[in-house]
Amino acid sequence: MIKVLAAPAAYTLSDRVGTEPYISYALLSSLASNFDVKFYAIVNRAELDQPIHPNVEIIETNVNLNGGLIEKIAFVLQYGRISAKVLRKEDISLIHHILPSGSGFNPIPLLKFAQKYPFIMGPVQCPQTVSFEDEHLLAGRASWSILRKEGSLKFAFEDLLMRFTHPMLRILSNETLNECDVLVAVNEDAKNLYAKYVDASKIEVIPFGVDTNQFRYSTPPDNHDILALGGLFKRKGFDFLIEAMNRVVKEFPDAKLHIVGDGPQRGNLMKLAKKLNLEKHVIFHGFIPLRKVPEFYRMCRVMCLPSLSESFGRVIIEAMASGRPVIATRTIGARGIIKHGKTGFLVPVADSKALANALFKVLSDYDLTCKMGLEGRREVEGKYDWKVIAQMYYEIYESLIS
Repeated sequence: MIKVLAAPAAYTLSDRVGTEPYISYALLSSLASNFDVKFYAIVNRAELDQPIHPNVEIIETNVNLNGGLIEKIAFVLQYGRISAKVLRKEDISLIHHILPSGSGFNPIPLLKFAQKYPFIMGPVQCPQTVSFEDEHLLAGRASWSILRKEGSLKFAFEDLLMRFTHPMLRILSNETLNECDVLVAVNEDAKNLYAKYVDASKIEVIPFGVDTNQFRYSTPPDNHDILALGGLFKRKGFDFLIEAMNRVVKEFPDAKLHIVGDGPQRGNLMKLAKKLNLEKHVIFHGFIPLRKVPEFYRMCRVMCLPSLSESFGRVIIEAMASGRPVIATRTIGARGIIKHGKTGFLVPVADSKALANALFKVLSDYDLTCKMGLEGRREVEGKYDWKVIAQMYYEIYESLIS
């Protein structure tokens, strides 16, 4: 049995929400279910609706990682202590840091006694090409904003610490990268980026996966319903999609846009829909647990991802698995997945007219809708099924310990 000390993305596991926590959950579950692999996953928290596979042992640190810098330092110390304990107690085969986000720093591979263990990092993505202040909430910056407004002594102290530690953190992140034996990138763009910091011979390309049993194929409904999923942040470009709907409803008066997700832009987007007299055509469903998301794919004819920047786009492969064409902006993530004209359409970024024209093509041709949906499902079964992805990771594990 291969025993792995795992650091999940953002040190969180979840089958409910979030791309990073869910990717970690799905990857560990797939490997544990299909291969003789045992994981010791050290996490800040686990949010699970269903019990995870018994070969994934979850060890919680019980430290508030979402606090300020002092709490983060406390987490690193606790993480290091627990990791060292597991390495001493268990016959660990290798260490895997999954989807390192933020700094990418992991203290364990830098410790001399741990450097005898093979170390794999990934999957890693390209950073977003655009970002906005509203999305800092994802990185736990909300508390920092509050502290800044209050002008508290705690913020002043932590801000001083952050200014001092940031350059050090960058150095430690680079050192963590230097220690990896294999780095997994989600696409060629990410590989080319990380090849500037890691020997290209160490980099393997493996995309994110999708559970094809959870996201089953179904024949698209012959309606004019459009689905859009994601956090309601400026980067997601939902305002351009709502503007596109202003054109779509003139051609298809029964068209509806179902927006699944929540975030700081919800109020602004609702105001935009009202301004354009689209209140009956744009439906905000708010946050929906992952287990209920497949229902929305089944009820809609096409999925649209209008992001200004997207490093991968997990919802694209979910839609394809469900048998739905995908219309997406030509971002790093989408252009590596969608086959233009075959599984969907790629359009320019921040262009509501182009989004509307692509929607016209799908909504006016039901045969094309079905053909694209079938092609997308075939593409997913061959390249993005979690079983396929797990096999690729397992082969890397075997190569590292042989």
